[in-house]
Amino acid sequence: MTQEERRVRRVAHVKELARLYCETGRLASVGARYGITRQAVSLHLRWGRRLGVIQYRPRERRCQAVARLSEILESATSLRDAARRAGYSGGWAMRELLRQIGVSIPEVLARMEANRRAALLAELTRRLEEYGIRDVNTYQISRVEPVRIVYERVRRLLGGVRGVRRALGLPDVDLRFGPRRRARAARGREHATTDKRRPGGDSVSAGSPAGLSG
Repeated sequence: MTQEERRVRRVAHVKELARLYCETGRLASVGARYGITRQAVSLHLRWGRRLGVIQYRPRERRCQAVARLSEILESATSLRDAARRAGYSGGWAMRELLRQIGVSIPEVLARMEANRRAALLAELTRRLEEYGIRDVNTYQISRVEPVRIVYERVRRLLGGVRGVRRALGLPDVDLRFGPRRRARAARGREHATTDKRRPGGDSVSAGSPAGLSG
């Protein structure tokens, strides 16, 4: 094997080490794959950097971010949140990283929206239980600031009270009335139904005295 052939082979090997380093973010993991020490991996990568065939910086944020990307996106609620976990300065940097490695940004944003919704609903549920508020009683919620703040965020995210109730698995209610007026209205409907079902099937026409016929 000629010197040039050895050089080409070593360059290919260094590029593979660099690729694995960006996947794992750990020199020791790369070394374990090839049965060499982390120091040996670092020496190979530094040689490749001097030669100009790879870009290698110890503790490079990009490599670490790529290595942890699946874990980060699993629970991140925004690009800014993902950037913070990866050690980047802002959401724009995370967006650029996703673009560079070919990840679909719309899909990532949709997942983050779902994560944000789930996190807010979990926080709202915890607050409601903490303060003993049941059935999303907006009157009680308005009187407890920690609950009200979270509730308003959830309400805006889900498009209103009905959206919040559906997300929490609660039945829809007539939002024109408060709990007491809804209860009175339900009793009124129940009495009206009972009056219409008198024994014998007789019905009373409006405007005629009960028990009289023409």
